[in-house]
Amino acid sequence: MKALLVKYILHIDGFAGTSVGLLLLFFQDIASDFYQLPKGLILFLAGANVCYGIYALRLALICNRSLKVVTGLAIANFLWAIVCVGVILIYFEQASMFALLFIGAECIFVAIFGLCEWRCRFILVSRSD
Repeated sequence: MKALLVKYILHIDGFAGTSVGLLLLFFQDIASDFYQLPKGLILFLAGANVCYGIYALRLALICNRSLKVVTGLAIANFLWAIVCVGVILIYFEQASMFALLFIGAECIFVAIFGLCEWRCRFILVSRSD
């Protein structure tokens, strides 16, 4: 894997999660209408993304990361991909096509990042940037 990607993977992952979460939070009414999904689900998605993003950014900014926290982050990505699949399956008939595509893309994105973080977990531990 490219050294530059490994160096910034936690930054990119954290920024992506935080920004998506904040956008959903700030535009929850618009997102709910556009996605044709309940506002409570939008708030759940927003909150989970913000919490995850902040955690990933926190890890990105510390030099001495334990294997446990890096592994946990990778597993959290895999679990979130499963949640995305569940949301798609549960709301398939109700959600707009854009919502299904967006959540599907998020599923693929977090699964890829989870895989990258899993494969690079030993490199990401105690890395001095």
